[in-house]
Amino acid sequence: MLTVSEITKIYDEKWVALERVSFSAGKGEFVKLVGPSGSGKTTLLKLIYMEERPTRGEIRVADFSTEEITPRQLPLLRRRLGVVFQDFRLLCDRDVFANVNLALGICGIKGRRATKRVTEVLGVVGLSAKSHENPSSLSGGEKQKLAIARALANNPYLLLADEPTGSLDHGNATAIIDLLHHISQMGTTVIVSSHKDDLLETWPGRLLRLENGKLI
Repeated sequence: MLTVSEITKIYDEKWVALERVSFSAGKGEFVKLVGPSGSGKTTLLKLIYMEERPTRGEIRVADFSTEEITPRQLPLLRRRLGVVFQDFRLLCDRDVFANVNLALGICGIKGRRATKRVTEVLGVVGLSAKSHENPSSLSGGEKQKLAIARALANNPYLLLADEPTGSLDHGNATAIIDLLHHISQMGTTVIVSSHKDDLLETWPGRLLRLENGKLI
């Protein structure tokens, strides 16, 4: 599913953001990526969804490799990945249902098939009753659940969550991690990053700790 092999990322030929990081993750695995701010967590996730390329080393996501992927293939990779950000990135000019449906429309999934899938993922995240509300009326926890629903719409084989609880209180943060763990149990590989080690310790799964760009 995912193999990270001896990854090093250097910016401006002097700042080493990541140094010789290696790990793998299989189908349905729940991976907890922890470390202080600036330790390289976001950089690592950007390399995995190939927004950036490593200076050295290789990342393979299913059949896609950072060494071989072409610009034309990038959209194909992104359609099979789900990415959740701390700042939600929701569209407030359309309702909850339409936010999720848009992700499917971009991939050419429309009509009854899209409606069925949107209904399914809103059920998974517990927002079925909010489908016709505007995202601006949702609580912070609900907004993050909507962001997760949108990331799940295409049934990705890998879901990356970059500090998804950073702006939430403890109760909502716990609910989001619990939801992400549930998603991994449904068969999607999940990597969730956080600078709060204690937040993630309750859930079973592999723990990866980054410090100063090194996996320790």
